[in-house]
Amino acid sequence: NSDRLVRKQLCAAVEELTLQDLEHWPALPQLLATAATAATAQATLELAHAALRHLRSDGRHVELTRQARYCAELLGPMHLEFWRLACDRVVASEVPDPESSQLLLAASEVLYDFTRLVMPEHVQQNLESYMQGILAVLQRSAPSAPSASATCATKELLQELCGLLAMWLSRYPEVLETLPEKRWPSRSVEAAWSLLIKLDDSCAHDALVISAIAVLSSASCQEWQMSPFGSDATVLAAVCERVVLPNLKLRAIDLEMFHDDLQEYIARDVEGNDIQTRCWAAIDLVRSLRRRHDKETCELVVAYVKKVLQKALSSDAQTAAICKHACIHLVISMAGSTAGQRITSPGGLATEFFKEQLGPELLAVQEPPRGTSVEAVLFKAACLKFITVLRNILPAELVLISMA
Repeated sequence: NSDRLVRKQLCAAVEELTLQDLEHWPALPQLLATAATAATAQATLELAHAALRHLRSDGRHVELTRQARYCAELLGPMHLEFWRLACDRVVASEVPDPESSQLLLAASEVLYDFTRLVMPEHVQQNLESYMQGILAVLQRSAPSAPSASATCATKELLQELCGLLAMWLSRYPEVLETLPEKRWPSRSVEAAWSLLIKLDDSCAHDALVISAIAVLSSASCQEWQMSPFGSDATVLAAVCERVVLPNLKLRAIDLEMFHDDLQEYIARDVEGNDIQTRCWAAIDLVRSLRRRHDKETCELVVAYVKKVLQKALSSDAQTAAICKHACIHLVISMAGSTAGQRITSPGGLATEFFKEQLGPELLAVQEPPRGTSVEAVLFKAACLKFITVLRNILPAELVLISMA
């Protein structure tokens, strides 16, 4: 523990020096490259990440891009050696090994630093080795991820690997397409899928679920020679049924937060602040699928909305509110799309759904009566969120009448 604390303090100092003394910054990677050994792999990678963290900038500054290429070429051979060592250890272990997971996590963070702004030549030359390691770990670790024995380090590792995959799929599709193996996008989707279907709805897995869904979203946005989603409607149907719908529904933890800490719930649910939630990840996945499969996705979502609303008719009030709450977010994800549907009204599906389902609810009761369930109140709140998010699509007269 003391060694870990010392390394943490040292990394913080290196990061601060990097930001304050860029003139002498190139000496840091050189020192790390010459001093690295297998015995000091963990510390070396953590220090490298501290020295390279500034490369995760959102801007594509010429100097930062040059630094990324420089570091990848200088530290690349050392990093690849440690990467293979860590991958072999994680894949070979029968139970989650915190030390191996921490080593691979540090290597993954450095790899993300290398490639956040540009795909350096060294990484591109060894991209298949990196992809093989990522997918092997995801597939090997997926069965144990939801179990009690899964360590925090393992979950952090899986989250970092999913984030790395999602970033590569969205930023460097042309690089992945040049690899001899053309099924890397499909294999990435399969690995993320196998992970998602094994994770439950507990809040402990939220960050990992969001990262895994981001892999599906990134892959669905691109035009691939061998599309992971293809022309088979059953694949899209499975994604909607097994990934989208479960992550849109209210969970017990959501109801508890709404009841115990209303301000925190509202702060997380406000448009723009909900980006780190399962619900937002599911909505973003539907929107991403629409970019290449708009017609098929629209038809599936409309069918699921009708199915869920039909279920609500025969359910108790609390279940009905949960069903309608999920439908609201499904329609938000399809806002403006009329593909595959004979919808001619302004706003398309959103307007029709608002007229038939939400408008009557908002007009029926001005104030929830005493004893109203938490689910029903949340449904009313979701109705207002629907209006807020889609205010530029819905006809103004409908909004004014509902808010009167």
